[in-house]
Amino acid sequence: MTIPDALQTYVQRGIFKSFNAQPDQRKFDFVWLNRKRMHVHWNAGRNAIVFKDVLHNIPARSRHYREVRAYLKGRTSPDLPAHRRVDPDLFDLVCENHKSVVSVGLRLKSGSQGAAVRRLTALVHELFIYHHDRWPEYMYENFGSPLE
Repeated sequence: MTIPDALQTYVQRGIFKSFNAQPDQRKFDFVWLNRKRMHVHWNAGRNAIVFKDVLHNIPARSRHYREVRAYLKGRTSPDLPAHRRVDPDLFDLVCENHKSVVSVGLRLKSGSQGAAVRRLTALVHELFIYHHDRWPEYMYENFGSPLE
């Protein structure tokens, strides 16, 4: 299953709303988890899929960003069940912070494109749950989430 096909399965199930794909099938955007559009980029040359600019207003040298990176690194732990873990034999986890804006992705090593989309989507969902639990004020200020 290709990246566009895997993303389309989320559209067909009604999970991603207002889905758009660029004609080259490398950039996609949709509404999911909040009212802001999310952007996914597929870089075939780097064999990487990335949720671009998924978290804003997190300075690179902040405690918040250190905790985000630690949380994401923890998602590769063999102690996690296979369906919740980013298998380091299949994918390299990518977390980048450019001008206080965080992008999260996976670089495919031997995993399939479909598996990468499923794992990355689950990972971003878990990251939002983590933020609702650990950083509720951040979620309120940046995404309008309730504080309760």
